[in-house]
Amino acid sequence: MFFKRRSLKQVKSVILIAINFWSISPRLWGINLNPDNVGDALVFPYYTVANSFNTSISLTNTTDQVKEVKVRFREGENGWEVLSFHLYLSPKDNWIGTLTSSDNGVLINTSDKSCTIPSIPLGGLLFKTSGFTQNNNGKIEAIDGGLGTPQSRLTQGYIEILEMGVINNPENNPSFTPATDATHTNGIPNNCQALTDAWNQGAWVDGVISDHTAGVSSPTGGLTGTGIIVNVAQGTSYSIKPIVIDHTFYNIGAVNHLPPQVYGPDFSSADITSQIIKDKVITTNWSGVGQSFSGYTNNPNQEAIIRGNPTQGVNAVSAILMSNTVFNQVTIDPSLAGETSWILTFPTKWYYTPLNNLSSNAGIAPFTSSFGATGAPENIGITLFDREEGKKQATLFSISTSATNVLPWAVNIFSYSQDSETNIPLSTSNLESSIVTGEEVFNGWVKAHLATDLHQQLKAKDGTIYYGLPVTGFSVQQFKSSYADTTSFFSSSYAHSFQSCISTADPAPCNQNNTSINVNQPTPPITTPAPTPDIETMIQTAVAATEQPAKLAAVQAAFTAATQLSSLTSIGIHQPIQPNFEPIVVEAVQIATAAAKQAATTAATQAALAEKAQAEINQAAMTAATHTATITAVQTVASLINSEGLH
Repeated sequence: MFFKRRSLKQVKSVILIAINFWSISPRLWGINLNPDNVGDALVFPYYTVANSFNTSISLTNTTDQVKEVKVRFREGENGWEVLSFHLYLSPKDNWIGTLTSSDNGVLINTSDKSCTIPSIPLGGLLFKTSGFTQNNNGKIEAIDGGLGTPQSRLTQGYIEILEMGVINNPENNPSFTPATDATHTNGIPNNCQALTDAWNQGAWVDGVISDHTAGVSSPTGGLTGTGIIVNVAQGTSYSIKPIVIDHTFYNIGAVNHLPPQVYGPDFSSADITSQIIKDKVITTNWSGVGQSFSGYTNNPNQEAIIRGNPTQGVNAVSAILMSNTVFNQVTIDPSLAGETSWILTFPTKWYYTPLNNLSSNAGIAPFTSSFGATGAPENIGITLFDREEGKKQATLFSISTSATNVLPWAVNIFSYSQDSETNIPLSTSNLESSIVTGEEVFNGWVKAHLATDLHQQLKAKDGTIYYGLPVTGFSVQQFKSSYADTTSFFSSSYAHSFQSCISTADPAPCNQNNTSINVNQPTPPITTPAPTPDIETMIQTAVAATEQPAKLAAVQAAFTAATQLSSLTSIGIHQPIQPNFEPIVVEAVQIATAAAKQAATTAATQAALAEKAQAEINQAAMTAATHTATITAVQTVASLINSEGLH
C-alpha cells in the first residue's frame, strides 16, 4: 500500500482532528475508573450462593474485535482464586453465567455458546479449594488458617474480568485463524475446538508460556457487564454494578495472553500510572514503589511468596480505588421487616497481606496486617446520621471473631440492626459483622471511616499520599409485606459513595476538616519535616515521571495521524502498526519524545522557580510533555508523509 500525497488543507485538517481528540481526552494515559462503564478490567464486588441465593453475571463485548478474557472467581476471606477460565467474546457478543450451589459444591453454569477453555459442561464447572489448601494427615485444611472450612469459603467472594488481548488472524500463518474460529455464525462459534487445540498442540504452544503470541495484540477495552443476586424462593433480587477500569492493560502486547493452566494474568501486569479526576486530573506514576513479600520470610519457597505481590501495576490499580470514607443509606423498620446490609470489598487486598507464619505480622501499605486465623483486620469507624442531622458513633461487632471495629476479610458484610440477634438479609457466614444501632427504628445514612489512625496510606515516590484503602461495594435493603394469605418481599441495592483524600502533606490537611478521622484518636505527634529537596532534584523527578506517558501519547497520536492520512480508517488506534508505515511512526515518536522532554524540563523549571510543591511541578511537567508529544507526533507524521510518502 502507498501513502497518497495530500493537500496542505487535508493535512491541516487531520492534524486538528488528532490534536483535538487527544487534547480533550481526560484519559490520555494511566489507569482510570471509566465513568462510561466500559473498559478492559471489571471487578464484581460480590457473589454468593449462600442462603438459597444464586448469582448471575453478564459480560458484553461492545467492540468489533474478538476478545479473549480471563474470568476469575476469588473466595471472600482471603481472595484466593477458586476458579478461572478463558472466555472468547465474538464482536458485539454477550455472555451470561450463573453461580449455584449443589451437593458437590459451588459451580458455574451457562447455556451460552461462546468458547471457553476449559469448556463448561452441561452440569456446570465446579469451584475448587486446591489453590489454598493442603493435606494435613488426611484432612484438607486451608494453608492460611482462615476460619471457614475450605468448601464453605467458596460460597461467597468476588469476581475479576481481565482482558487478555485482541485475537486476530495472523497474516504470516494463513492456516491459523483464531479470530474466525471464535467469531459466531448464526449465534454459534465457528470452531471452539481449534482454540483449545491451539493451546494444547498448536500455534500457542512453545515452551508453555514463552511463545504464545500469534495473532494476539494489546487489549483495547470496550468490555462492560452487569450482575444480579437472586433468591427465587423469596422472590428477591439485588443488582450488582461492577467497577470498570480502563487503560489497565493497553499497549502491553501479548503479555496477558497466558495459557489456561497457569495462574495469570492478574493486576500485576497493569500499567504503572494511575489517573483520577477530581477538581483536577491527578496522575501518579508508581515506578519504584512495588514491593515483595520476600522481606517477610526466611524461606522464599513458602506459599506466601508464590501468591500475588503488590507490584507497581497493583499499586496503580489500588490508587484509583483508594477511599478514606464510605457513605450509604440505612433503614431498619420492624413494621416492614426492613433490613439493611453493606458489602465492602477490597479487590487488591490479596496482593498486600502475607500470611501470619512469616517473620512479620504486618501487611504491605496501604494495608497494615498480615493474614491469620482472624483475617487481616483493618480499623473502621462508624457514624450514624438520622434524617434530622442527629448523629452518634456505633460499634461494629464481628460475628466470627468477636473483634470490634475491624474489617478482617477481602469481602466484608455487615448488617444494621437494633441488637446483635437480628437476622442478616444476605447470609450468615464468617464474612459478616453486625452494627448495633440500639434503636428499633432507624432511617438515615452512615459514614464509615477507613483511615481512623492515618496508618492506611499508599505513598508514591513523588510524595503524593493516597489515604484510606482500595475499596468498592454496595448496600442492599429488604422489606416484607403481608396481605391476606400472601407474603411479598421487596428488595433493592444501592452503590456506595466514596470520599478520597490525596495530599502531599503527612498528615493530610484534608483530614483536619474531615470526620473520617476518629475524634477519639490522639493527635498525631509532631515530627521534624524531611529536608526540602533542591530545585534540580525536584525538576529531575518531575521530568522522569513524564517519560512513559509522553511516549505513549506520542505513539497513539502518531499512529492515529498515520491511519488518517493513509485512509486506513477501519484500523483502530490500538491495532498493531502496519509494516508499511511503521518507520514513519517510529521516527515521529523519537522526535516527539525528545521535544516532550524539553517541554517538561521547561515547565518543571518554571514551576520550581515559582516555589510550587512537588506535585504541582509534576503536573506542570506532565501536561507540557504529553501536549507537546501529541502535537509534535502528529505534525511530524504529516510532514513526513506529505513530503516523502512511503513506498
